[in-house]
Amino acid sequence: MVADNNVLPAKLASFEMDLMAQPAWYHYFGCADFAPSRTFCSADEAFVSDIEIDSFSMRNTIVMYFPFIHQSGLGSYKYGLLGINISVDEAFRDVLLPFTNINPTRAAVSFNVAEPCRPFHLCLKKSLMRTKAGTDLYLKWSYSWLDFIKLTLHSAAFEIYLIALLLLMVTWKQLYLRLRALAHTDHLTRLPRRDILNQRLLHEHDYLMILDIDNFKSINDLHGHSIGDAALTAFARYLKGNIRKIDTAIRWGGEEFIVLFRGMGNDDMMSQSAKRLLTRPLQIPELPDPITFSAGVIRIRDYLTVTEAVHLADELLYHVKQHGKHNIACYEGTTIRLIRPLPDEAESA
Repeated sequence: MVADNNVLPAKLASFEMDLMAQPAWYHYFGCADFAPSRTFCSADEAFVSDIEIDSFSMRNTIVMYFPFIHQSGLGSYKYGLLGINISVDEAFRDVLLPFTNINPTRAAVSFNVAEPCRPFHLCLKKSLMRTKAGTDLYLKWSYSWLDFIKLTLHSAAFEIYLIALLLLMVTWKQLYLRLRALAHTDHLTRLPRRDILNQRLLHEHDYLMILDIDNFKSINDLHGHSIGDAALTAFARYLKGNIRKIDTAIRWGGEEFIVLFRGMGNDDMMSQSAKRLLTRPLQIPELPDPITFSAGVIRIRDYLTVTEAVHLADELLYHVKQHGKHNIACYEGTTIRLIRPLPDEAESA
């Protein structure tokens, strides 16, 4: 930009303009004293323009103007301005895009401090630098609510929080399962309590057996409740040790227990398992005689409820109690059969 009004070479842009209307030109050459004294109107080393879009690069630019006077001899001289375009996006990249992953929705530098904030945005501004002319250049960041979500998800604190949450969930699950097991476990025998037996568990098995320790009241009366508790504990261990891992032993209440058998294909298999239980004696040091039991076993049909299944098995148990105890009864068709025949039945056979 020189004093002959040629802002650019004619082949690039041919137009006339009033230089005095240009802020930078007027800043240095617009005063009345300049014409006679050739002294710049301002002592500023550079005049900084507002941020504008460059017509060639289409980038946001700041132009820094430097005045000059060139004397060519014989009293003649030329004066003008030297303009240097500075790309805002490149020059201020580190402050406009300061982060690796999450940056503001909108970032800009501006000489205008009063700029409205968009709806649902958080706007921040800070004086970035001041020109020698005393004009402040402001850095402006604008965050949308989505930025905060992204920033949270990418932050190290969120990763720590997520790991802690997962650990807490795993710990709570284990604790919940442990507490649930304790809540459904009999504290004396360490077997599950009767409230775990529901329709789903019942129909996951093929046979249900209800067992009752013989003469348990006499054990309590003659030897005391502590020995009775020892008998219950020993009988629970006896059951767990003589059934398979896929079977389930439950303390039903008092001296009664229930065993659910899984994977028994027919009545013969169930009879063999019942015979093994009968032929393995249970002896504890606190009692002079072995602990025996009576039991009733039924096949679990699809239509049976828990109450109905237990009632049918309990009727078989009552039959055993009425026929000498220490035996297991089952149905053979509509007939009740004892797993271990009574002496008179064995002789007649």
